[in-house]
Amino acid sequence: MNVDTDVNCTALEVTATWRTHGRGNVATGSGETAILFSGQWTAGENPEYRFELPIADWPPSYHGHYLNVDHYVDARAKIPWGFDPKASVPYMMRPSGGPDAVQPIRNVTEAGPIVGTILVTVLFGFAAFFIYMLIQMGWIALIFLGLPLIGACVWFVKVFLPRYLLGNVECEIAADQAVPGESIEGKLIIRPRRNVSVNEITMNFQALEKCISGSGSNRKTHKHVFYESVVTLQSSTTLQAGQEQRFPFSVTLPSDAPYSLELDDNNLIWSSNLRVDIPRWPDWTKELKLTVVPSGKGEESAAHSLTEAYESQPILQTEPVRESSSLSAPEAA
Repeated sequence: MNVDTDVNCTALEVTATWRTHGRGNVATGSGETAILFSGQWTAGENPEYRFELPIADWPPSYHGHYLNVDHYVDARAKIPWGFDPKASVPYMMRPSGGPDAVQPIRNVTEAGPIVGTILVTVLFGFAAFFIYMLIQMGWIALIFLGLPLIGACVWFVKVFLPRYLLGNVECEIAADQAVPGESIEGKLIIRPRRNVSVNEITMNFQALEKCISGSGSNRKTHKHVFYESVVTLQSSTTLQAGQEQRFPFSVTLPSDAPYSLELDDNNLIWSSNLRVDIPRWPDWTKELKLTVVPSGKGEESAAHSLTEAYESQPILQTEPVRESSSLSAPEAA
């Protein structure tokens, strides 16, 4: 940096930070802070301060359609009775491992037939109660009980009716955590209660960015599918009653697949969506989520120092320090 006037600096500090930008609400995080200097700067000086600063090991840098994640080194010179000069340098962060706080997604298995029967009984009991209250209270009952009844009806159509024909469908996946380039295998098991004609059985393997902007009544969800592969597991056929049918599937992640992210209002989601297309009947569907994590091989350590990353050049270059001015943002190293 260049100093063009005598000035007192109470602290020159640098901090490793990250933040999102794009369609979603901004999510931020910061790592450690280092104090590089405190004292008097004299006009005409060009001080340089080398430092080592551990950086956050998650999330990785990512540049997509609606979602971007960038890491920065933020510098700030604290000047009494003046504006604090600031500067920021972006850098690429490639992790060698996922965050300890994030666990692999566990896909929930479907409820068994006994649980389904109980839920249907409760649904019809609630419907009878709703009709009774509608007679007694009129439109007030519709306001307070209508939405739960609508939700129950949606469950009845989308979940119970397909299971009524197909029985208790099982979907097994060997692992719900994978690294880029790895193959994921699983199988769909159907034991139909009666003969069922199906148009096809498919698996849609996809990755999408899901970002949320605004809040309250202005809250809006933005989705962008950036990878998609549809595989047909079975063409038109008839599933025989009482006979177990197995449909194995396998998907391979792209070698450059971005890692799964779950940040505040900013998510990158990998999933397999299975569908049994039943003619003139609600289709059976199931979503299996997958966590994509770094392999830990051939990657730079996320804990490396910034000095090592930029050992051939100064990390921060700023405009001259003035007591009442701010530093201009530097170019990326």
